[in-house]
Amino acid sequence: MSLTDSSQARKLRTRFPILLAARSVCIGSAVSLCFPIASVVFGQTSPPPQVVTQDPPGIPGKFVDISQSSGVRFQGVASHTSTKYLLETMGSGVAFFDYDNDGLLDIFFVNGAHLDNPTTKGTIPQKSGPQDWNRLYHQKKDGTFEDVTERSGLKGVGYGMGVAVGDFDNDGFEDLYVTAYGGNRLYHNNGNGSFTDITESSGTGGIADVLEGFVSLVQMNGSDPFGAPTINRPWMNRTDAMQAAQDKADAAFDLFRVLDLPFYTFHDRDITPDGETLRESITNLHTMSDYLAKKVESSKTRLLWGTANLFSHPRFMSGAATNPDPEVFAYSATTIKHCMDVTKKLGGENYVLWGGREGYETLLNTSLKRELEQMGRMLTLVVEYKHKIGFSGQILLEPKPKEPTVHQYDFDTATVFGFLKRFGLENEVKVNLEANHALLAGHTFEHEIAMAADLGILGSLDINRGDPLLGWDTDQFPTDLYSMTLAMYHVIQAGGLGRGGMNFEAKVRRQSTEPEDLLHAHIGGVDMCARAFLIAAKIHEEGRLADIVDERYAGWNLPENKAMLAGKEPLEAIAARSEERNINPQPRSGRQEQLENLINRHL
Repeated sequence: MSLTDSSQARKLRTRFPILLAARSVCIGSAVSLCFPIASVVFGQTSPPPQVVTQDPPGIPGKFVDISQSSGVRFQGVASHTSTKYLLETMGSGVAFFDYDNDGLLDIFFVNGAHLDNPTTKGTIPQKSGPQDWNRLYHQKKDGTFEDVTERSGLKGVGYGMGVAVGDFDNDGFEDLYVTAYGGNRLYHNNGNGSFTDITESSGTGGIADVLEGFVSLVQMNGSDPFGAPTINRPWMNRTDAMQAAQDKADAAFDLFRVLDLPFYTFHDRDITPDGETLRESITNLHTMSDYLAKKVESSKTRLLWGTANLFSHPRFMSGAATNPDPEVFAYSATTIKHCMDVTKKLGGENYVLWGGREGYETLLNTSLKRELEQMGRMLTLVVEYKHKIGFSGQILLEPKPKEPTVHQYDFDTATVFGFLKRFGLENEVKVNLEANHALLAGHTFEHEIAMAADLGILGSLDINRGDPLLGWDTDQFPTDLYSMTLAMYHVIQAGGLGRGGMNFEAKVRRQSTEPEDLLHAHIGGVDMCARAFLIAAKIHEEGRLADIVDERYAGWNLPENKAMLAGKEPLEAIAARSEERNINPQPRSGRQEQLENLINRHL
């Protein structure tokens, strides 16, 4: 039977809608429904061909490439990264089916999406533009095809993988089920050339489309570079992105209430979806800020800090402030301006800048001087705008040495301080320190805290730990009481955090899939920090640790040594005095083991 024999095919489709009567073809790496096809004939400009049971002898088969003349212009997106993620090694699916029942086979192509190099863990690839869309080509009577993707409603989401065709409701029109990393979708054929996404109402989502969320409640979906998401929350199945954002906010504030947490934090992309345009993104942000303002009215949880995500979208692949493209700089400045407005509106205590991609992959294509000047200018603009709008909170910069870039300009506290000094901002900007970032920089958390305190730029703390066996940002909840006690000790020694605070921007692990796991993670993290603080407070009040340190440096309290340090003696005077006394200093014990025992006895 020829595929163009529509009357016979329709009869079979009515009797066996799931098998499609060999009328439709689907191919996909994530779908196991495939149907054998004897021949595919486009157009009906000539009578249906007769079945040939045996090829004539001596005449080989011949195929002709008609891609250009047919009007099919599809190009699949298979992002190539140096990491070689599994997704980029797998081809996408295609379906031949007659979606409008005109007797001619149409073609549906599944497409991929852009992958960052490297892709930040937990990030779901998004179709950022027409180059990423799935494509539906309608066959015309002359055998050529026209692209009807936009009016059909089949642009798709996520990184497409496969497709299956079937008339699931027996209305005579074939529907599509498209699988993707980022959310499977069931599209109902409306019979008028368009399709409706009915994934949510039909309960056929499978691995859900995931929008980035604030705190681990909404951010963590269990995906990693080697596997798909394992965690599904109710708002992750929403086809309406703004409704999903409101559902996330409702769930988050319910968690804050249960845990009795005093503060929350957000990235703009945590609380609202990115729009197709800059204006749409800004509108979404302010719409959701109004919704959050209403949530805060009935909650005692307040905003510790807000920030802008200037690293996930492909436009930021070469940085935000440090991007070679001035339009990206301007786009970033606009985004920051509106995020600062929202942070002030919601009563935020701080505004954080984390330069996720403010760095470089290679010096071969990088101007360090230019990019540092751009970064300094952006930070200056932020400080100027803070004073212009009367924002009383702190401006915080979050150091990180690497990942996702090879080298980041805000490497650690000392590097940030040097940067601030260069642009005259050391009295305007402080640091938001993360435990795991300290580890990646080759430091301890307490080192970064003590350094920031001594430089006068200690602002706030991200209590996210890393795994010392791994070399990336794992964002785990804190469990190391010894390390956290030392960190809290230096916070107390510094006089506290002022307008800053301590937050978890952490995630539950991939195998922790139940809502109960969220509660255990937050409760354990809060309790551990509280216990560490109480122990550190006791050590501080007892004063023994401080006394031993003071004793070690006691020699500097002598008048001649104070004068030496104060610059009252030139180098030759110091040398003359030392030679006259014929000094012969001897090693003195640092008592490290004694001090470590002192800490351990309090744990």
